[in-house]
Amino acid sequence: MENNNKLKHFLIISEDFPPAPGGISQWAYGVANELKKKGNRVTILSRKNILDQFLISSHEFDFIKFPTWQWKNLRLIYIYPFVFYSIVIQKPDFIITTTWDLGKIATLFCSSDKQKLITVYHGLEVTKRMTNHRLYSLVKTIKKSDLNIAVSKFTKEHLVRISKVEEERISVINNGVDLAKFKPLLPNKNLIEKYGLQNKRVVLTLSRVVERKGHDIVIEALVNVIKEYPDVIYLIAGAYHTDFYNRLTRLAKTLNLEKYVVFTGKLSPEIIPEIYNLCEFYIMVSKGSDKNGDSEGFGITYLEANACKKAVIGSKADGIIDAVEDGKNGLLVQPNNVVETEKAILKLLGNKDLAIQLGENGLQRIKMNFTWGKITDLILLNIDKKSK
Repeated sequence: MENNNKLKHFLIISEDFPPAPGGISQWAYGVANELKKKGNRVTILSRKNILDQFLISSHEFDFIKFPTWQWKNLRLIYIYPFVFYSIVIQKPDFIITTTWDLGKIATLFCSSDKQKLITVYHGLEVTKRMTNHRLYSLVKTIKKSDLNIAVSKFTKEHLVRISKVEEERISVINNGVDLAKFKPLLPNKNLIEKYGLQNKRVVLTLSRVVERKGHDIVIEALVNVIKEYPDVIYLIAGAYHTDFYNRLTRLAKTLNLEKYVVFTGKLSPEIIPEIYNLCEFYIMVSKGSDKNGDSEGFGITYLEANACKKAVIGSKADGIIDAVEDGKNGLLVQPNNVVETEKAILKLLGNKDLAIQLGENGLQRIKMNFTWGKITDLILLNIDKKSK
């Protein structure tokens, strides 16, 4: 497998790349970096305004940049010619598209006998409601891709259900985490002071602050938690949508929990590992798919917390069950269940040895199965299998 894929040219097409936040950005960089380490040539096609901020020296990869002036209005006008140039003129051996919308465009230009197309499916982009035309395009993309990667069993099951394609067409390869970036660190004293965490037991959620993530469930669970542990602080980290932020602050005020809930707002990428290391354990009790198709395709933040040796609490929803094994690297609760959430929080607060063991298990689990090196090896193995 390795010999077949060495010194090949991989083109990765992704609208998101570091320092842009989110799982797709991390996926694109994590796989690109590992492919480069294995001796391959790697070209990144992404947005100019993101790549111009990319902090890692540009000699690591070749770059092709989408123009970004009025990106929302002119996005497709930019994407089609640049994808054409990158595939037809550059002639890469493998094309990896980080969403199926990009995969759909790439299918127009791939030479089926000379180039292999790999399309990645995360969550929201396939669980959101689709018109019949988009569903037709999705099925066509799946059938024309040489390798289809779903980041969780949930995402695969949803794809198979809506597209009616054979299960064998879709491979499950989970997300990974960068252990060089996310690792155990001593708590940052400046951040402790900044957020008023001195002598506090910190429970953390780090995500976009939107309703799907379940922050309100945790806040409601705190009512009884603080009766036993009045030194607890719930640290809510990440950019927030104003309407939901206002709802959360009103909820905390109504429940007399204002001094127990702290918001960080948007964080710079370099500080995120430091934030994980402020907490005793991590919690994100996502609510699961809703009527609009909002979903949790995987939940990469659970891996990031585990990489910092932190236990995690998640919900039995969507792709989270791939990221969190109940009793191994964390605890799972029913979504939208305040009582179960409260019990899980109390369990970890009351048993520090258990929390430490779950965090250690989580780190070992990542080393075994969830590094970007392991993920990229699986991708190459699957490419090799599909080629035979």
